[in-house]
Formats: sequence, C-alpha cells, structure tokens
Amino acid sequence: MICESLETNIKILSLHRLVAKLVVLDMLFFPYFRLLHVSFSAPVIFLCIALDRRKISEIKLVFLCMLFLVFSVMSVIAGYMWNASFDLHRDVFGLSIILLYMAYYYFYIRNMIFLKDFVFQALRLYLWMAFAFAVLFILAPQSFFNIRVFWQMNANVIQYKQAYFSRYIFLLSDPNNCSCAISSVLFALLVLDKKMSNYLKIVYASISLFTCVVTLSATGFVVMSVGLIFYFFIYEKRILLNEKILKLIILCGVLFFAVAVIVFKKYNLMDSIFGVAIQRISNNLLGGNESSGSIRLKYWIDTIRNFEWYKYVVLGRGATVRGIEGFKYPGYSGHFQLILYYGLISYISYMYIFFRNPRSMKWKSYICLFPALICFSVNVGLEDYRTSGIFALVAAMYHSCVFGRENNA
Repeated sequence: MICESLETNIKILSLHRLVAKLVVLDMLFFPYFRLLHVSFSAPVIFLCIALDRRKISEIKLVFLCMLFLVFSVMSVIAGYMWNASFDLHRDVFGLSIILLYMAYYYFYIRNMIFLKDFVFQALRLYLWMAFAFAVLFILAPQSFFNIRVFWQMNANVIQYKQAYFSRYIFLLSDPNNCSCAISSVLFALLVLDKKMSNYLKIVYASISLFTCVVTLSATGFVVMSVGLIFYFFIYEKRILLNEKILKLIILCGVLFFAVAVIVFKKYNLMDSIFGVAIQRISNNLLGGNESSGSIRLKYWIDTIRNFEWYKYVVLGRGATVRGIEGFKYPGYSGHFQLILYYGLISYISYMYIFFRNPRSMKWKSYICLFPALICFSVNVGLEDYRTSGIFALVAAMYHSCVFGRENNA
C-alpha cells in the first residue's frame, strides 16, 4: 500500500515537472492563444496551483496576492460607480493580465526547485533566438515579418524623413518592453547562473546589446548600457582584470562594428535604419519628440498636479482612468498607473511582491530586477502579457535564489 502511494506520488511529481517546463517554454517561445490573446499555459497554471497538494510555505506571498485581489476588484467596482466613462472590457482585461502575472510568479516560485537549471538553458536559447531574429530583421525585413506573423500580428511603425519603418520587437508587442525583457533575461543569467563562464558572459552580453540596439529603444539602450557598466565595473570587475577576456571584449566590439558597417553599406541602410537609430537615441536622450525623456517628465509632473491623490489611498478607479490631455495611460508610468487604477494599498502589495530585496542581500545583486523596475517606472507595459510573464520568471528566479525557496518548495 505504501509502495503504491509512493509510486503514485512519484508519477504526479514527474507530471508536475513536465508541465512546469512546458509552461516556461510556452511563455518564452510558443505563440499566443489567438482567441484570448494569452499563451496556452494561462489556464493550465491555475489548474496546477489548485491541484498542488504540497504544503504552502509562501504564506506572506499568498496574503499579499489576496490583498491585491480584494482591493483591485473593489477599485473596479468603485470605477463602475463613480466613473462615467467606465469600460468593463478594458477593466477586466487589464486586471486579468496582472492577476496572471501574479499566478505565473507564484507558480514559478513553487516549482523553482526543479526548474532552475532548465530555465537557465531556456533563457540562453531565448537570447540566441532574439539575436538571430534581429540579424534577419536587418538583412531581410520582409522574411522576418513573414516568420513573426506566427507569433504576433502587429508591428510598431515609426517615421523617418519621408519613409516608414517597422521597429524590431521580436515576439513582443513594444520595442521598449522588448529591450527591457532582453536586459532582464541577460542580467538574470549573468548574476544567477553560476555555471556560466566569463567568456560566455561576454558573448551573451554582446549579442544582447546588439539586439537591444536593433529595437531602436533609447530606454532599453540606456538600461542595457548602464546595467553592463555596473555589472562589469562593480559587480564582476575581476572579469576585466583578465587579459584574455579583455582581448575578447575588444575583439567582439571590433567584430560587431565591422559587420555592422559591411551590412549597412551593402544594403544601403546607412541613411535609413542607422539614421533612425541615431535620431531616436539623440531625441530621446536630449529631447525633441513625443517619446523623449523631457516629454515623459512633463507627463509625470502634470499627472502629479492634476489628480487628487488623496482619493486613491484606499481604492483606485479601475483601468478606465485616463491620463492628462486624453492620453490613454495615466502618467506614462506603472507607478501612477497602479495607484490610479487600484489604489495605494494594492500598489504597495504589488511592489513588495515583485521588487522586494532582502535585508541580508547586497544591493548590487538587484541588477537582476533593475531592467524590470525601469520598464515598469518609465513605460506602460503592465498590459503586455508576454513581457509581464518574462519579468515574473526573472523575479521568481531571483527571489528563489536569494531566499533559498528552492529548498523549501
């Protein structure tokens, strides 16, 4: 009898491991379930969580998730009662994405004991795939979009002089979210994957930086550049003291520059894609278009001035809240967005769940969550399903490694 019970438990655990790995692959690589615009694993994780018979050790996490759920639902009800322009479809969709984000995070935390090594391998493949698609995007844009339609139907189009260009967004829906997701995956590998050699760290940093530049995202470029400078000069400065690795860095830099010049000249892209990149980065860093840092700062200041914040301490008004001047999102920042949508209590719960750092942990390791925090702070990626799922995976890996949850799952 005991042997039969043990055999059954082993089979259940093996099935659970298989499902957990498929969930990771689904979030990173598989196409959306077109009818619901989410991945196929979305309904599966709720079933897995419900059938999980293991002891719940993440009591605080569960409590905070329930706290967020209660106050966010109450905020949606408050929006229905007090907001004349209430949009039920938008409110349900916006809230469901965040709740899915939390469900994925909890699922990853619970299963990281047998997911960690597999996730590292999957994230390495993810960076190589993003790099390969970026190269294809430069050399044969139409071929890239013909392949990408399998995952996404939309494209992000910008104008440069008299021409229009579709920006590289890989499998995601926005260039800024794409570049920040790539940065999150990279720094998770650099900091948490202890088996990665110093040489591989240089290689993955190089291909990720290249991919980030191709997105033409000034936000992503700054996040990636600052993160790499911090990592190699503060977190792992010993790497740069190795003469062989330093030569490899120089070689990678020269190689990428040479390939870029050859490709741009051969395909007459010097005045098109290269020009777009230079124009966007200079405008975003120095000001001059609607995506610039100065415009975002203006949105933030005007948002602080134009909303009566004391009304949002307990409850928000749901996802129907609009920003100033008719802008779709309030404040162009996840912080403002969450507080206005679901209230300050929900916001604090959310921030603690995903962006906390233990007192015993050195802050330099927080570079893992730095790209996600910046993307959340200066972008409106709360409703980007795949980006949220990747951030949830990275946060779960970081907190699992830091707190040793893989030993307590």
